[in-house]
Amino acid sequence: MGLDTSFDGRGGDPTELFKTYADVYNPSNKDLTILGNQNVKNGATIKIRDPLTTYQPKNDDKVLIEDPRYVGEVWNIIDVQPDFHDRTYLKIILKGTNLNE
Repeated sequence: MGLDTSFDGRGGDPTELFKTYADVYNPSNKDLTILGNQNVKNGATIKIRDPLTTYQPKNDDKVLIEDPRYVGEVWNIIDVQPDFHDRTYLKIILKGTNLNE
């Protein structure tokens, strides 16, 4: 989803920037250390194929996970890391927030 460009920052419709399949899992201990510095209570880590020049995730972007277990959650990107074991993937650390907040 893209940035909200409305006057007060709370209106407007999100814009889909990129859509892909992802491996979603609980944050590792290293990921929790990064999340701990951000005062995060709800976190997740996703692994996606590196879209190269098609799309580069930024900290301002939001993530929606289309899974019934994550309904109503909007995820903020905290950190983007290349996967050092397989360079065709990106690891993205997410902070969860409720849609109603």
